[in-house]
Amino acid sequence: MAAVPGLSDESEPLLPEDLSAILQFLPQFEHPDFSPGSVVAEEGHLPWFDYSRSVDEFVQALYKHKFIVMFDWGCWQDEAIEYYNDPERMANADLPTLRRILTLHVRKERFCAGHLEEMFESGHIVAVLRRLQDIAGTYG
Repeated sequence: MAAVPGLSDESEPLLPEDLSAILQFLPQFEHPDFSPGSVVAEEGHLPWFDYSRSVDEFVQALYKHKFIVMFDWGCWQDEAIEYYNDPERMANADLPTLRRILTLHVRKERFCAGHLEEMFESGHIVAVLRRLQDIAGTYG
């Protein structure tokens, strides 16, 4: 697969600092008042989702800290759905799988506006970050 600007190679290792940089968002996303953003509906335009600053910063951090990786995420969606539907499977996901899940959600947002918002609202992003937190405790 050809290199895509902003995407990391799946084999590129993460440092403990990379995990910490992503996990700093978990308390914000777990807060009961957290909102990923809001729908904007302007006359003459299709509605679109305006993400909050914290979500925008989270996505930027995912790229910066090598969590958005090159792989055929479109062909991997069926497997990702299994992690979404099965909390026990998510509880046992490894770091490469979490990188793939986060990649899929961020990349899918480009083609399905509002996808990332659905993943926040369902609690899936928090579940991924909680699993990452478990791994971070033993990482490095």
